[in-house]
Amino acid sequence: MDGILGAIISSFLFLFFAPADCRFENDQIQINKKITGFLGACCNYEVIEKKHFLFEKKLAEFKFEEDLYFKKKDVTIEDSCVQIHLVLKDYDYTENHYIAKDTILRIPLKK
Repeated sequence: MDGILGAIISSFLFLFFAPADCRFENDQIQINKKITGFLGACCNYEVIEKKHFLFEKKLAEFKFEEDLYFKKKDVTIEDSCVQIHLVLKDYDYTENHYIAKDTILRIPLKK
């Protein structure tokens, strides 16, 4: 099987066997990259609250145009929102060099 039909069928079957792509985890929350299949859009993330040992509750979802990896000190939880500190690179074509942009994402949580 090849082509688009093969990609659709294999991504549907792969969805059940793929492990969660955990990008951040602490004792309160976990941030996973959602699996969207071979033809899916890039970079959908979900914030999950861990409850007890087995149960979890989805608190928020967000989409970002780049692949993100988080450090422990970059993610904080304040007043029902998750704050993520990022340093993004952008290319300045007029000056021909990269510019670092300091960014904070604030994601409201469902409680």
